[in-house]
Amino acid sequence: MLQDAIGVTKALCERFGTENLEGLYSTVEAIYQAGKYTCLKGPKPYCRSAIDQFTLAGKWGADGLSAKRAGCAKARKQSGAVLDQNKWRSSVSLNVMKLAIYARAASDEKYALNLTKAVKEKFVWLHLEPRSGKGAYWGGSFRKGGSEWQGKNMLGQLMLEVGQLLIADSADAADNVASH
Repeated sequence: MLQDAIGVTKALCERFGTENLEGLYSTVEAIYQAGKYTCLKGPKPYCRSAIDQFTLAGKWGADGLSAKRAGCAKARKQSGAVLDQNKWRSSVSLNVMKLAIYARAASDEKYALNLTKAVKEKFVWLHLEPRSGKGAYWGGSFRKGGSEWQGKNMLGQLMLEVGQLLIADSADAADNVASH
């Protein structure tokens, strides 16, 4: 499963001749939706021309809403792209989202500080989706009249994981400076 996500990352990076995704995409949503086009069924397992459109230079890369609309099932169907749902849902989608959050943190210092602060202060990061209910995957909501959370809150969990990675990265960087 992790190999699939590594493959998605490599496909995106190779496509643009870069080591990482920083500066190529305007939003986390654009990276996430571009990732779907690396998990297609059929003779073409990924679609470079579609991936290109999610970058800052592409027609869908300017904002998150445009990216979301272009990556939704209806848009993929209209373009003839068929997402390999089993591959995407098994773990690739989570790893692409984690990669997207990490890329944002690499380009947005305040965002990175918020992620690391949440980890250091042991916050629980809840991604609120008020109309979602108990079946929510990326976020969730509180039950009416109560304080019980419903939903998986995968986005909140991934944000904290990335915060932990950022802390580890900064500790590694400090160790490298100290050893030189």
